[in-house]
Amino acid sequence: MKMQHHRRISLLLAVLLVIGVGTAVPLVGFVSAEAVGVTAAYENNVSLSAAEITKGQSVTISSHVSGGVSPYRYAYYAKKASSEKWTTVKGFSTASSVKFTPAAAVAYDIKVVAKDAQNNVTETLRTLKVSPALVNNSKVSKTAVTLGSTVTLKGSAKGGSGSYTYAYYWKRASASSWVTLKGYSNTASADFKPGAAVDYDLMIKVKDSHGMIEKSTFALKVYPKLVNRSSATPAEIEKGEQVKLVGAAKGGAGDYRYSYSYKRSSDTSWRLLQSYSETDQITCQIDAVGAVQFLIKVKDSLGTVSSKTITVKVFEGGVNAQIDEVLAGIITPEMSEFDKVKAIHDWLLNNVQYDESAYSAGGAPETSYTVEGLLETGLAVCDGYAKTFQLMAERAGLEAIRVTGQAMSPYGSLESHAWNQVKVDGQWYNMDVTWDDPVVSEDYGDNRCYTYFMVPDSMIAGTHQASSDKKTCTAPQPVEKLLPLLLAEEEQNNQPFVYCENEEAFKSAVSHIDGDTTQTTTIVFRTDMSVSDAFKLVQQNRPSTTVGYRMGMGGKEWKLSGYLYVTVTIIVSA
Repeated sequence: MKMQHHRRISLLLAVLLVIGVGTAVPLVGFVSAEAVGVTAAYENNVSLSAAEITKGQSVTISSHVSGGVSPYRYAYYAKKASSEKWTTVKGFSTASSVKFTPAAAVAYDIKVVAKDAQNNVTETLRTLKVSPALVNNSKVSKTAVTLGSTVTLKGSAKGGSGSYTYAYYWKRASASSWVTLKGYSNTASADFKPGAAVDYDLMIKVKDSHGMIEKSTFALKVYPKLVNRSSATPAEIEKGEQVKLVGAAKGGAGDYRYSYSYKRSSDTSWRLLQSYSETDQITCQIDAVGAVQFLIKVKDSLGTVSSKTITVKVFEGGVNAQIDEVLAGIITPEMSEFDKVKAIHDWLLNNVQYDESAYSAGGAPETSYTVEGLLETGLAVCDGYAKTFQLMAERAGLEAIRVTGQAMSPYGSLESHAWNQVKVDGQWYNMDVTWDDPVVSEDYGDNRCYTYFMVPDSMIAGTHQASSDKKTCTAPQPVEKLLPLLLAEEEQNNQPFVYCENEEAFKSAVSHIDGDTTQTTTIVFRTDMSVSDAFKLVQQNRPSTTVGYRMGMGGKEWKLSGYLYVTVTIIVSA
């Protein structure tokens, strides 16, 4: 009788059962093939959860039997492909799957033996490739930094199945949960900037194409921000005196080292006094006049550097006390920077005369070029004005520089000249006290002039050419601050006094002058016209009168550019 593959066969049997002698009973029934020793064929479909894994990973071996007679029993074996010896992973049991963790990064043969209830056996073979173990070679750029620094986490790996991806994490050492800095990607680095001066933990995970993950953790110590507390004393000295430089710091990783450099304000590069060392104090003698800058650098044990620049003002010997005495009489604590500049400007114009001997054959004496000479004689040329203005401004707490170059003379030629630039409320302005001095400009009489008071480059570009270093001055002249002050002075010194914003207001003011009273009316008005044209307007708008009068006129450019100063004198006829 022939068996069909993969099918169970039932046989219909007709049997005569003899009961007793000569008695036969026919019995018809169904009996399974097993009952007569006939077994249905079966097979085992074996699968691996992965055909390739990384050393350290496990693979699941699963059996799926069809056919045969249940229940089934299974045995699992493994061996290196290069070996003949099988190792039992799990002996016969009813377990239809088992986990296998290879011990080496080689190719393996996997064998599964399945046995049914009648001990019929089938064997199935599979192969497994095991890659070398995944090794996390990641690192961090630093394990200790000062607050404000950045640490780079660098992902790196070898082994495994390749095609690595990386993920980056951080947490405070005192915390239990990690914060994702950057999720899995093929980016091999990520930057971390600590937000507090505490200890941190950093972690880098590496994943290969099989999903194998290895992690590396690092401890990061973050020190407080390095603060440079160095000093230079005194802040103001006379030429030839010494400055004491003291290196000091707090925060950082400690073990501080200091370096010291200096330069004049007009220099572009630093000159080294002492390279990095543990010396925290040095002295330096200053033999130049003006602002001298000192650069003190502090470096901690991690190599973090904090720099501090300190300016020391150096003056001509013997003049500091005299300048301070002058300033004490014109500067008050509540003054703004603008007020201080105006007070210094006005003091120079009221107390100094231009030394006109500069135009003689022998020229001006040396004293007219110095601060000492100006204070002693009250005479100076442009360089004396400029040096004194700078010294007074700096000792009053302002930042000022002296500019040298050429300027247009009254005769149309370029001559050597010096002027200043001063910083007020964060903006730089040009200052030419010499050209504002009424001694040079005879037409102004004894009045102070503000034509070159805190003006931008555009207002002096046609007359001044600098050859020394200078600042760029773009801020407009602060007329809104200056005008009310100057008008108040005029009103105090001249009565009656009228200010006019334009020519129409000027004509109206002239026509309303009292023509029946002898008096001189002073008018300041904003205009671009000439003095002679202003006189014509006065004539055209003569004041009315009942008694008759004689009229006199005077005029000149006023203290600010764009304004005229006109006097109209009424003399009532006898």
